[in-house]
Amino acid sequence: MRAVLAALLAIAALGGPASAAEHERRPFALDEFEVAVGSYNFGRDHASVGTGLEARFRPFLVRRYARTGIALLPGVGLAGTSRDAILGFAGLRLAWDLGERWRVAPGFALTAYAGHGDINLGGPLEFLSSLAVTRRFRSGVRVGAAFYHLSNGHLYEHNPGANSLALVVAF
Repeated sequence: MRAVLAALLAIAALGGPASAAEHERRPFALDEFEVAVGSYNFGRDHASVGTGLEARFRPFLVRRYARTGIALLPGVGLAGTSRDAILGFAGLRLAWDLGERWRVAPGFALTAYAGHGDINLGGPLEFLSSLAVTRRFRSGVRVGAAFYHLSNGHLYEHNPGANSLALVVAF
């Protein structure tokens, strides 16, 4: 768990979100960081505490439309549990702004998973689907809740899946 936290802090130290001018010059400018803390594999015997950090980059392929408030955000992240599981992931999130404050964001990512002392999910390749609901405050910080489902989609014989519920803060 200490290694995961150290890696998360190192990623965060690389820099913050890019300004609007930097977005125009850099195609993969950082858009926001999200920190998540919650219950991994909740509702089961092997529940543990989960933490994670995701770096999201500026929208591409689908531009943010003022009329709809929808954007496709690529992201990469690292997460870990109190039972020494670790996972790295890369995927896409569809950010749908509902007015000026609220956002609903379903996502999908490919995940490399090492269970170590935590639940055996069947193999190292897993799929992470998510749904987050956040509210933006005047400071620009978003706070909300996210639900995650981690599964191998029956790539392996053993496929128990794991659900997580987390408090998320994005800046």
